[in-house]
Amino acid sequence: MVEQIAATLNEPNIDLLRTVVEVIGVERAQTFLQKTLDIEAEGGLMLAGENRRRTPGGVFFYTVRKNIPTAERKQIWPQTGGRQHLQRGQPATPPPRPLTWEQAQKVAIKLQSATKGKTTVKVTLIGRPKQVGKAQSCIVCVMEDRGAPASMPKGLPTPPINAKQTVTVFIGEKQWRKVEASLKENKEDELIIDGWPYFDPAKQMTLVLAQGVTTKLIQRGRREEG
Repeated sequence: MVEQIAATLNEPNIDLLRTVVEVIGVERAQTFLQKTLDIEAEGGLMLAGENRRRTPGGVFFYTVRKNIPTAERKQIWPQTGGRQHLQRGQPATPPPRPLTWEQAQKVAIKLQSATKGKTTVKVTLIGRPKQVGKAQSCIVCVMEDRGAPASMPKGLPTPPINAKQTVTVFIGEKQWRKVEASLKENKEDELIIDGWPYFDPAKQMTLVLAQGVTTKLIQRGRREEG
C-alpha cells in the first residue's frame, strides 16, 4: 500500500507514508488516497499564506492530519505542527537556492559517468487518453501531460514553463476490456496506469508498457464494495 500511494502521488517521503499506513491502517489510507485524487482532480489545494499549490503528497498528508483523532496524529507527527521549533534567539539558517533547470541538467549528465546501481523503474499515469487505437495484439493510447505541477517540494529545480510530454501507452486487450466501458460511459472518469517507461532517444518519444490498468471510478467502486 505504501508503494502504491508513493507511486500514485509521486511522494518521496516513504518513511512518513509508512508511518501513516501503520497508524491508520490500509483501508483508511486507501480512503484518504481517493480523497486526495478527488481533490487533485478539482484543482488541488493551495498552501496557506502562499500563492502555490500543495503537492499531491502534501494534500494527502494534510487530509490525513485534519481528519484523524489527536492520539493518532501525535503518533504520526509527535512534534507540535510536525516541525522542530527553533529556540528563541537562534538565527534561522537560510535555505540554499534551488538549482536552475540548466544546472540540474549538468548535474544529471555528470552523474551519468558514475558507477550505477540497479533499480526498477515504474511510472504512474492518471488521465484520459487523447487518442486510442488498436495495434494487432494490444491497445495504444496517446496521453498528453498536463504540464509540471503548479508547485514542487521546496529545493527542487523549477521545470521550464509550459514543459509538457506526450506519452504513448501500450495496453493489453484483456486489461483494456476491464476499463473501456467505464471510460465511455463516464466522461469524468480517468485511467490509472502503472507501467514500465522507455524513452526512445532516436524518436524523442516516451513509450510505456502498461502492467496495471484501472480507473478512478472502478477503484472507488471496489473500495465501497469492500
